[in-house]
Amino acid sequence: MLMGGSAVGISYTLSRKISDREMWWKLISIPFGFAAMIALLNFAWLYFGLAIVGYLLLWFGFKGRSDVQVTRESRQDIEEKLKNCC
Repeated sequence: MLMGGSAVGISYTLSRKISDREMWWKLISIPFGFAAMIALLNFAWLYFGLAIVGYLLLWFGFKGRSDVQVTRESRQDIEEKLKNCC
């Protein structure tokens, strides 16, 4: 039970760093976390490794998309502030 809670807690903590697709991140990442924890409890190291690799690939995929959109939005905000300034 504690390991499942840890999987959910890690997903929720990492969801704060993803601004636009937070719900999708939680929906997809929590099953990967549960799979990793179940494999860890059963000492199935191959499945644990695969679940962790899948979780990390998922994280980098979601984080990469989020950073691009934040950069575009912040660039537009800066351009608007410059227009209003001068």
